[in-house]
Amino acid sequence: MTALCRDCLWSGDGRPTRCPSWLSPRVLAHDELSGLTIAHLDCDAFYASVEKRDRPELRDLPVIVGVIGSGEAESFLAPRPVSLLPGVGPAFARALQSDGYLTIADLARADVKRLSERYGVNGLRLRQLASGRDARPVNPRPGRKSLSAETTFDEDLSGLAELEDALWPLCEKVARHARAEAICGKVVTLKLRKSDFRIVSRRRALAYPTQTARTLFTEARRLLAPEARGGRWRLIGVGICDIVAADGARSDLFAEAESRALSSEKAIDSLRGRFGAAAIVSGRALKGADATKRGGSR
Repeated sequence: MTALCRDCLWSGDGRPTRCPSWLSPRVLAHDELSGLTIAHLDCDAFYASVEKRDRPELRDLPVIVGVIGSGEAESFLAPRPVSLLPGVGPAFARALQSDGYLTIADLARADVKRLSERYGVNGLRLRQLASGRDARPVNPRPGRKSLSAETTFDEDLSGLAELEDALWPLCEKVARHARAEAICGKVVTLKLRKSDFRIVSRRRALAYPTQTARTLFTEARRLLAPEARGGRWRLIGVGICDIVAADGARSDLFAEAESRALSSEKAIDSLRGRFGAAAIVSGRALKGADATKRGGSR
């Protein structure tokens, strides 16, 4: 049996209660651990969030809280609904349920020939998935799907001007990271949260992909304006999604103002890279810093 420390990544044989290197109790042990190409993770999002809060270096990494090997896969899947399987959407799930396949165990026990006759190639695939077998290749580094930044206030903000001041540095942060990663977003997203934890999300499709703070702010403030009337907000965030490579977003599709903004912001990136982040600070950024002092951005 192979064991793995989730803190220092020590690995060795046996089932130690603590890591012999760091003495951490966070040790996983499993017969198939050393031979796994991918581990199925049944991870409660709350515990994963706490783990990443306490260890910021894990922010963009998968968090393993348990391992299910091939020996346990079928029994683990058995009581789950058929809608859990990849490719089984609401309509397909209703069709399966009307045919008597309510759980994954029902599919695992089903006759392969009957599944094939009823659902074609999908029937054979369902039978394999229900038995815990999936031969599809795994991409360990899938492309980014979104990029965002947000800040939480110690005191609720309600005025549109205050919220816009907090929004601008977030737009700068997202745009700066987008340029660093050579990506653009075709959709701008806005996130707001009230003190009672009610979340409001809005999005707007763009005429062209962007990686500039100017466009992010322009579009996000349009989404913000109707929500800021009469509300009190504890959190604000902005982001981009529908990500495309920057070299795939042809410059001749950019509006003239967008092209100028991109050139200007790239020049600012260069100067800040040489002389530090404080070398160039916009007036709105200074106002935004004052607004975000009451909270922490992330």
